Amino acid sequence: MTSVFPAPDALSPAYRAALRGSLFGTALGDALGYRVETLSRTEMLERWSVAGETDLLEALAGGDLAVSDDTQLTLATLDGLTEVLEWNNEGQAADELACIWLSYLRWYTGTGHTAPEAAPYSLPRPLNSQAIMRQKRGPGKATLNALATGQMQFISKNVNPDALGTGALMRSAPFGYLPVADDATVIKLAVQAAALTHGHTEALVSAAAYALMIRYLLGAHELAVPVDSPVRLALKEVKNWLGTVEKSSLLPGDATLTRAAFGRALELADRQSPAHEARKSFGALVLATDCLGYGLYLLLATESLVSQGMKPSQALLQTLADAVAVDGDSDSIAALVGSLVGARWSDAVLPAKLLEGLDARAALELVEKAWFTQLGI
Repeated sequence: MTSVFPAPDALSPAYRAALRGSLFGTALGDALGYRVETLSRTEMLERWSVAGETDLLEALAGGDLAVSDDTQLTLATLDGLTEVLEWNNEGQAADELACIWLSYLRWYTGTGHTAPEAAPYSLPRPLNSQAIMRQKRGPGKATLNALATGQMQFISKNVNPDALGTGALMRSAPFGYLPVADDATVIKLAVQAAALTHGHTEALVSAAAYALMIRYLLGAHELAVPVDSPVRLALKEVKNWLGTVEKSSLLPGDATLTRAAFGRALELADRQSPAHEARKSFGALVLATDCLGYGLYLLLATESLVSQGMKPSQALLQTLADAVAVDGDSDSIAALVGSLVGARWSDAVLPAKLLEGLDARAALELVEKAWFTQLGI
């Protein structure tokens, strides 16, 4: 399969800055949304005695910035991929999916869950010594149920065939970090890793679509021809790919829900619908497809604000405010926005003061350094 999406260049300084933007942006959005994840928008505003989204975000930014399982498992995914590179650099082949699964299992046991009898033992890695990886931070039932079996789950055989929550989606950005020449590798790994815990076809498709968005945004920094609207182009290219899923041998079923979410994001952005109206088009904002769709709408809104002259750092805060203040999965939506905006505008867009307050900062820096080391950077 040839590459439709621009491949990231691992040797480019832009790659490192954009990857860091995505990784740390995930954690920043996650931390801001995690504090209010269980509250409705009305309850958020009442608890912090604020009138709107902007004041709410400012209040949240002044408190503890503790990340959820969304960041923990993103770190686990990237660490699993790093282990694959370590084996390869030592001249030995590695099973990519097994490395990722074992990384998830180490997170599972590290956060206090009993090791499944059927699961193989794996030596701990430096990431697992980080305090953040030993904190229980609200993982979804599907993720816990699948890992509790101690057996790898597959597309064809899965204990959670109907699971369509955000768990698999949220940990999939690192597949877009892969500096590989073809899109098929990114799609295959994202889908197989999603199936380790979630069985619904759209859970697998949305995870791959998210990874492809990240891949495009990282790769766009190296395009020879300047692109005015890489976000919009990325959405259209991934939406086109979603239209081919039904005929693909990589995935069962089709991508109706995910493709519709992409379409709604583009349509609402074209109509310049305000966020408080747009979010009504994405259901209860608890399913992977809907959360991804609303996150993409906010990404397009960020690009629009920047095109009108607003600084990307200011635009990010405005869209993060709209991501957090919802009656749904606040931390996941904000993490998506932080990751995508960080990939598009790189780490310079992220507020340095807030990054310093992240409780996952040491773990983020550890995994980031290990990844670049194995890439020879």
